[in-house]
Amino acid sequence: MIDAHLPRIRSMDGLESIHRIACGECHEFKLIVTLHESDFAIWECDSFTFESDVLKQMEAIEGATKVETQTYTFTDLTKEENKEEEENKEKKEEEKKEKKEKKQEKEQEVGTMW
Repeated sequence: MIDAHLPRIRSMDGLESIHRIACGECHEFKLIVTLHESDFAIWECDSFTFESDVLKQMEAIEGATKVETQTYTFTDLTKEENKEEEENKEKKEEEKKEKKEKKQEKEQEVGTMW
């Protein structure tokens, strides 16, 4: 059932990821669609376009007892850490470059004095 909707979901503006979670023990199934925040707001203003179609089909599945939606933020902290590390690396490289340039300027000053 979800496979039929994947092309539409994959074509959404700002799509970052699609995750399917299934728990055999508690019999839960979740589909998590992650969008960029600004694109989510647009989708929300459009009344979540095709979401109601998906929910109706899920409710029609024999044995399904509860179908619901939930909105929450989803932040990959690994990416944030990597971003911080990259920014720190870039900052250190820039400082190193500035020191090298100052050293070269001093060497040129000293060289012209002799």
